[in-house]
Order: sequence, then C-alpha cells, then structure tokens
Amino acid sequence: MDNLFSNQFTDSFKDVFECTSKAQKSFFDTMTQTFEDGISKNTEIFDSFTQESKKSSTDTDDNNQSKAKNPFDSVNDYVSFITPTIGSFNTAISKWMLSLSQQPDLIDSQKTLLEDLGKLNLYLIAKLEGNDADPVVEPAKKDYRFSHQDWDSNPYFDTIKQFYLLFSNWLHSTIELNPNIDVKTKATVSFYIRQLTEALSPSNFLFSNPEILHKTMEDNGKNLCNGIHSFVDQIKGSTLGNFTVNPVDKEAYVLGKTIATTEGSVVFRNDIIELIYYKPQTETVYEKPILIIPPFINKYYIMDLSPEKSMVEMLVKSGMSVFMISWINPDSTHRSLTFEDYLQEGPLTALTVIEEQFKYKSVHAVGYCVGGTLLACLLSCLKKHKMQHKVSSATFLTSLVDFKNVGDIGVFIDENQISAIEERMSKKGYFHGQDMGTMFDLLKPQQLIWNSVLNYYLLGKEPVTNEIMFWNGDTTRIPEALHSFYLREFYLKNKLAESNQLTLLDTPLNLADITCDVFCLATTDDHIVPWESAFELTQHAKNVEFVLSNYGHIVGVIQPVKPNQNVFRFHTNTKSYKTTEEWLNTSRTHSGSWWPHWNKWLKTKLGKKIKPTPLLKKYHLCQAPGDYVKVT
Repeated sequence: MDNLFSNQFTDSFKDVFECTSKAQKSFFDTMTQTFEDGISKNTEIFDSFTQESKKSSTDTDDNNQSKAKNPFDSVNDYVSFITPTIGSFNTAISKWMLSLSQQPDLIDSQKTLLEDLGKLNLYLIAKLEGNDADPVVEPAKKDYRFSHQDWDSNPYFDTIKQFYLLFSNWLHSTIELNPNIDVKTKATVSFYIRQLTEALSPSNFLFSNPEILHKTMEDNGKNLCNGIHSFVDQIKGSTLGNFTVNPVDKEAYVLGKTIATTEGSVVFRNDIIELIYYKPQTETVYEKPILIIPPFINKYYIMDLSPEKSMVEMLVKSGMSVFMISWINPDSTHRSLTFEDYLQEGPLTALTVIEEQFKYKSVHAVGYCVGGTLLACLLSCLKKHKMQHKVSSATFLTSLVDFKNVGDIGVFIDENQISAIEERMSKKGYFHGQDMGTMFDLLKPQQLIWNSVLNYYLLGKEPVTNEIMFWNGDTTRIPEALHSFYLREFYLKNKLAESNQLTLLDTPLNLADITCDVFCLATTDDHIVPWESAFELTQHAKNVEFVLSNYGHIVGVIQPVKPNQNVFRFHTNTKSYKTTEEWLNTSRTHSGSWWPHWNKWLKTKLGKKIKPTPLLKKYHLCQAPGDYVKVT
C-alpha cells in the first residue's frame, strides 16, 4: 500500500512538473507584473501619506510640541526622506528583472528549483513512512535560526525549513544569473532580496516555529502576552521614523560610575571636543603617549566600557599614557561645522594641547571607524607641512580610507538619496543618530532585527541590556555641513583615495603621505567597514601591519583578554599582498584576543620608559568622562 501511494504521488508530481515547465515564461511575466503592481501600490501609499500629512498641518499647538520630539516633523517629511531609497530599490529591481528575463540560464535555474521541490516531497514521504532520508538542503553553518531540535526531528517543521531554504537560496542565486548588470544594481538587488527572505523566514512566525509553540504551551501563552507588552512599550517610547526592536534600558548604566569609569581628567575643551587625559596606573610610562580619535558618529566610551571590557584601562595598565577625544553631540546651532573644523579643532588641536601641557612632542594616534578616516587626513596634512614627527606611528581600527567598495552601505549612496538626506538635515541642522542606527540595522537584518523580534515579542524574554547595547542606544548627531561633505566627497566621489583630489585646510591630501609605521585592524563580519575595504590601506600607505580579527565592527575590536577565552581568534601575515585572498590564504591564525598582539607591537613604537608627566591643577577642568559625552 505504501509503495502504491508513493508511485501514485511520483506520477502526479511528474504531471505537475511537466505542466509547470510549459508555463515557465508566463511565470516570469507574472513576476514582472506583480512587481510593477507593487510599484504602483507604493505610489498610492505615498500619495495617501502625503495627503494625510497635509491634513496634519492644522494640528493644535499641543500636537506640534509633541512632534518637536520626533526625528521627523510630519508624515510627509518621513515619506520624502524614504522615497528616494524606495525609488532606488525599485529601479534596481526593474533593471535586474528585465535583464534576468533575457538570460537562458533562468529556465535551467527554474527546472533545478522544481526538481529540488520534487525531491523535498519525496523526502517528506520517506520521513512520514518512518524511513531515513538525506535532506535536500541544510542551513548554513552559522545560521542559528533553525537550531531547535524539532526543525530536524519533526517532518512538518523540517519540510517548512527546507522549503524556505530552497526558495531563499534560489532567489539569491538568480542574482548571479545577470552578468550584464552593474555592480551597484546587483548589490542593491541582493540587499532587497535579503530583506525580503529574512523577513519571511518561518522562524519569525508563531505557527511555523516549533520553539515558539513549545514556549507558548509551556507558559500557557504568557510569553505572547509579555511580547505584546514589550511591543506596546516600544511603540509608546518611539516616534515617527525611529522605532527600534532592540529595547534599551537607558538607566542600566551610569556614565562615570558603572561605565566609562577609567580615572582621568578633562584637560581641554573647545566647541567641538573635550580632551581627556587618563591618570597613569604605573610608576613609569612610555615616553610617547597614545591619542585616541573615536568616531564622531558615536560616543567615545565604546573604548572605555566597564573596567573588564575597557581598551583604555588595558592600555593604561600596560604603562601607556592615554589621551581621548570626546566629541560634542551637536544640535541645530552647530549645523555649519565642517569636516575641516573637526580636523582642525579635533586631532590637530589635541596634538598642540598635548605638547603644550605635557611636553609630549610625538604621539601614537589611534583612529576608530570614521576616526580612522580623520586620522588618515591628519597624517597626510602633517606630512605636507613637514610636521609628520607629531605622529610617529598610528593604528587604524576598522576604518575606511578608500571608499570604492563600502559593502551594503553603498545601497544608500547615490545622488537622489544624498539629496534627500541633505533636505532632511536642512530642517534640523544635523543628521539624527537614530537614522544612522536604522540603516546599520538593515545591513544585518537577521541578527539586529528579526532575532530581537523572536526573543522579545514571540518568546517573551525580558530585554537584556549589556554595555555595548547601552552604548549603541546612546546615539549622537552629526552637523549638517560635515555629513553632507562626508557623504559626497568620501562615499560618493571617493576623493581621499585619489592623489591630491581632496583638499582640507588648504592642503591637497595623498594617502601615500602615510609613511609612519601603521597597525591596521579589520574584522571578518564587519557590516559597516568590510574587511576587504579596510585592507585597501595596505595598498596606499607604507609599513602597514594588517591584522584580521573575528566578529564584527564592535565585538571584533572590543576583545578583552579573559581566562579560557576560546571564542576570539585573529589572523596575521608578515608579508604584503595585493589581494585579500592571497593575504588570507597565507596568513597565520591565532587563538584569543588580538589585544596582546597589538600591545606587544605598541611597546616597540612608544620609546623608553619615563616618569609620568604630572597634571597641573590649572589644566584640570573636570573629572572624566567629562560633560560632552553626557549630552543626549
């Protein structure tokens, strides 16, 4: 009976397969029509939003005061901001689908998909009959969405999982069937499809995720009630355009008490920075101090989290004198501040203060993320003015200096989208940190969005705020003039990578001017600065030691040394190569944090040991972490 059933099912499936094969062209035409209908629907939605926004202009004064807290003043403002991004996606998808329809490999690709679906049906039959069978497709090694045992042991969930993976993998594979579309279009389509497939994962829904169902039965639905309460609380605490699925307890940590606690003093302050000098913790220190230039799109204390996770604490305890720049959190009054202002009043001024107050004539400079971009500009400037001795060596942490390949962030970089950002900034005088955070979340939707939806809203777990999550939620703003310049001159035009094409402080810049010894760190899973892009520094500058650590943009950098710590690893290579593939294939892998390796390298660059320079009382303005970092 079982064999008869199997044979009948196989014959039926063959009939379905033959019918489907005859309809392949109409299948693609239907996809195209569906997409065009989607564009039309988007337009209707935008029009309705715009009409609603016009009505909202007659709101009462109380409503207007409430809106003042919003990143967006109205629905129309929000729609205007996102329309160029939607338009960019729509254009890319249209171009891709038109090209795809002309590819002969599409038919073969569809046949392969249908054959795999047929195999999946036979696999399900075998499982229901109690027989062993090899799965048609399995999740990637790092795909933790399907880690619950029922995804493998239960035929129902196993089939759902494999059905999803087959379609998801097929959609992504069709991107490579288009050799005639440009790299930007391909990247945009890939980004768009990833948003779609990761949003539709069966792990994100109640009745298709066994883990949620088990939890719901165990808790009699309490997990779902807790999730609804968490969702409502997030909605109440959010405004138009800034909803986040990652709830952060803003009272979990206190600056200067439970986080950013390394002892130090603010020794200088201007309109853009506070300069922090950390108290030495050893009897002698190296004669060259360290100046850290953190990114101005975040607050500096990512480098000084809790004592056991503080890079600053590690450096100070290693006998190093450390200075830290703490950037202003700008408001509308700072709208005209430029990239040049940040360079002049930031690291250049810090070097002068360090020399005048502490008599240090040379430093080791550390630049993190965009702080590294600023550091590259600083080094070229100093070289052009024959002052390169002021920075004798440098460290770049996950930094871009060549913007030709910026990864998925490039999806948001084109003339129309930058113009929309500029129009948005013209109303406020700054770019809001929440906008930046949303963009970064979209670069890793599974880890940064849907995993939180699962944990907080479906499994009903209590939100957990760690130091990094707290810091990530403590957003900053960027001045209008600076951000516009940064997007256009660096991201859009990539002028820094071209010799003497970018001029700052009346100085044409050239990355070849970076001739000091350089330590360059990149991370394998960085979604903001792809490690292949960070590697480009080795092609422009001289004397670069490149190191690749695991994890992402933050955890790949903040890797404190812990006993029995086996989760960290990093790659080194004593030779220089033109390509990342050659470098990685010939590299050596090390277990543990990269911090000890860097620490050892630093000690060869900082000179001899001396007595610490005492801090004069007249230079002490206030205790670290200072005032600027506390501005919200």
